[in-house]
Amino acid sequence: MVIAVKKPSVIFIAGTLGQGGAEKQLFLLSRSLKKREHEVEVISLTKGEYWEHELRLLGIKVHNIPRNISRWEKFKAIKRLVKQSLPDVVYSFHFYTSFYAGLLRFYFNGLKTIGSIRNNGKSEVKENGIWSWLHMHSCHKIIGNNYDGINYVNKALKVPRRKLFFLSNAVETSLDAEKNNISTEAPLKIVFIGRLVRQKDPEMLLEIASILKEKNIPFQLDIIGDGPMKESLNKKIINKQLQQNAFLLGKIDKASQHLPSYQILLSTSLYEGTPNVILEALLAKVYPVVRNYNGIQTLFNDIGEEYCHLIFRNSIEAVEIIIKISQDPNQFKILKNRGRDYVMNNFSEETQYRSFSNMI
Repeated sequence: MVIAVKKPSVIFIAGTLGQGGAEKQLFLLSRSLKKREHEVEVISLTKGEYWEHELRLLGIKVHNIPRNISRWEKFKAIKRLVKQSLPDVVYSFHFYTSFYAGLLRFYFNGLKTIGSIRNNGKSEVKENGIWSWLHMHSCHKIIGNNYDGINYVNKALKVPRRKLFFLSNAVETSLDAEKNNISTEAPLKIVFIGRLVRQKDPEMLLEIASILKEKNIPFQLDIIGDGPMKESLNKKIINKQLQQNAFLLGKIDKASQHLPSYQILLSTSLYEGTPNVILEALLAKVYPVVRNYNGIQTLFNDIGEEYCHLIFRNSIEAVEIIIKISQDPNQFKILKNRGRDYVMNNFSEETQYRSFSNMI
């Protein structure tokens, strides 16, 4: 006789379900759990955002908590929802909501609580101040998507190593990657995907574009994303006379599906965790030309040291790399398959699910 074993039920707490990298990871992990017959629910501190709709399409229940109430009122609302479902695991998917999960452990016997590090740790501690200690110490476990963040909270906040776990991001490995051949006669197609905020330093994109234009390199730079810097960037595009080269496209749903139309993904972030868009570019066989923020050297070294030639420290170095790729694409062609294979083997949804199921 076969005895069916109930799989652990999970409630996620999300600070937002907008079109960000962390939120997409929440969606992918929720989908993996749902496919494998786990009961899954999501509590969101926002309402009506992009990934909420996608989660509902999967049949996953999403509960909304008003943002304009106090932390204590939010916690009481979350506690009521958890009491109704009595899950096995509550997993806060953002650093700044981790203490909500952590406090629940004192109200529900046997409940496993998990908090998150989604960036490099240092930036999150800076943003959250004294709350950071509570965020990281209240939960049973903390899951980070990169070792820089894990190491930082271990040292800066004295979070015991035994509580800290690494869970890799996942990407949708069905992405078509056969459209992005480089022609030395056509304009080079470059794309940026991300929020238009200081962390991503989109102003550097226009510095790079200006230098490319001065050097008479034919190119098109598409900037996909929205944010508070959009208006100032539009003014700078006009001031630098880049209207024929640089284009603000705003938000695009499922932006990663457009990656195979480009040859280069340009990343100018000041700091990151493990950025989805870099993994998606590798999967799409697009060259990721990336600023040297934390963790990127480790990632590229793991794929192959040749990839480190795609890392830059300033605008001039970025331009030099772009010109090398445009003038001699065959020199870099070997990197395409290697990058795609690496992502397929290490960042699949199946790999992520197996790792997470071992943690709960």
